[in-house]
Amino acid sequence: MRTAQCIAVLTLTLVASAVVAMTSKQQRELRGLEAVAQMKRRAADALTKLPTGVVVANATCGRHRRRSGAAKGTSCVTCNDGESCCDGEACCSNGAFCCANTATCCSDTCCDNASELCCPDPVNGGVCCESEQTFCCPPQPQFDHPSRCCPRWYVCCDQGRYGCCDPDTGRPMEEAHEAYGMFLEPTWIGPMVFKAATINLTDFNRTEVQIEGFHTGGESTRMFMFSRSKALFYLLQANFTGPQHSGDPDRAIHLFTINPRTGRATKTAVAGAMDEVTGYHYSNEREVIVMATWWYDGATKIGYKFYHVDPTTAVATQVSSIRNPSATDTYAGWFHEVSADGLTLYRLGYQNVVTSDNFGVGVTNISTANATTRFVSVTNPPWSNNYVSINKLGGNTATTLLGKLSTDANPTFVSLAASANASNYGDLSLYEWQLDASGAARLVASFPDAHTTPQFGPIAEALNAAKSIYTAVVVADDPISDNDDVWTVVGVNLATGQSLQKMLKPVMLAETVSVSGFGIPEGSLFWGFDQP
Repeated sequence: MRTAQCIAVLTLTLVASAVVAMTSKQQRELRGLEAVAQMKRRAADALTKLPTGVVVANATCGRHRRRSGAAKGTSCVTCNDGESCCDGEACCSNGAFCCANTATCCSDTCCDNASELCCPDPVNGGVCCESEQTFCCPPQPQFDHPSRCCPRWYVCCDQGRYGCCDPDTGRPMEEAHEAYGMFLEPTWIGPMVFKAATINLTDFNRTEVQIEGFHTGGESTRMFMFSRSKALFYLLQANFTGPQHSGDPDRAIHLFTINPRTGRATKTAVAGAMDEVTGYHYSNEREVIVMATWWYDGATKIGYKFYHVDPTTAVATQVSSIRNPSATDTYAGWFHEVSADGLTLYRLGYQNVVTSDNFGVGVTNISTANATTRFVSVTNPPWSNNYVSINKLGGNTATTLLGKLSTDANPTFVSLAASANASNYGDLSLYEWQLDASGAARLVASFPDAHTTPQFGPIAEALNAAKSIYTAVVVADDPISDNDDVWTVVGVNLATGQSLQKMLKPVMLAETVSVSGFGIPEGSLFWGFDQP
């Protein structure tokens, strides 16, 4: 990771709330899916500490200062301007800066040889494209398109804001209306089949590919995480079929990555952590996976360990741990949501899971080596059962419906809850509520025919990057047969309360098909809503 180098050379610029004057470098970095993701990675650690209104400008990741005189190291070379690059570094831009021997000069930046390709631009400067997911489009100044990184499933074009177009539809990338899902489906003959689906959010038709490289054993899976910037699904699993490692009951953890467009699954051993994975969540703000495992003393579970996992390298870094009180489980490791900085975890459920006592949210702080946890009781919304989901809205932003500040200490959530009324029992509604004021929940939208699964497995939810659009894959009555249920997609504009519900096509029966993941990539729009 080059984050530490990047932070050392960040130039911070205050911007007005309405109009931002961006440099050509910033404009270029905002173009293309990978450029946006790359900019996030470069400034991730710094951005979590910056106030609202501060942006990163002219980041020069991977660049090293030139050396001269006594500052020289060993094995130095003299650049054209008389300055030096040492220890295997290369002179870049006639000596303006040096790149490490593991990187390549790319105009005004350095690209990692292991995972990136240089996309040069003599006017606006270079940008590094992630080789696995993106490719370089050359500059087109006549259309105001500098060099940029487009997803490999797009083509370079002269249209739109980014200059990347869908070859199937010809639409610019920012006009895409796609979501991705993963489903375990039965076949007429043979075993269950694990499939990835591309869902068109204009007509809700889907195309599917079979997933290769991940074995379900015919059983429903845990819910996969989704990266909005990379359009990839992730799952962490301990190996319960292989031999245990020394220090029983330690077991190896693997990170599974699935590309929903190709169905290709890759499996990478996680370094730095082992044992059964209890909770996990993908932080799209930091591009990191927050993970918890059991903490053992011999063969006895004594608490939980918490990690940040790099989804690219599968390297886990332990950030905290917590011991359970004597003979009591805090369930702190079984979380569903995390704060933007990845240091506060939220678990929706009962305080005592075994006896189903005291419904609410467990809040665990992992910002120090010794984690702390507390439990907040939550009031059901009017005429409804307990919440069945929890999705955190953006921190430090005033929510439209509640008009209050959402912070990590007292966050605002949107959650589904089933009606307790006899006339519409079980129908789902979406509510907005704050942790320390759950009794003041506000109804956002109601769905007269939307339910949880009738037999087995979860429903799936997603928020867009701005956290202004909520979507979920839920169950509805089959319009043809009164005895069956089908999978549908619901969407809500959180600013206006506008909602819609559409059945997935071709029809998928909820009695036999289970969902394993759902997500909407960056730049994709939900048809029918006024804002992305």
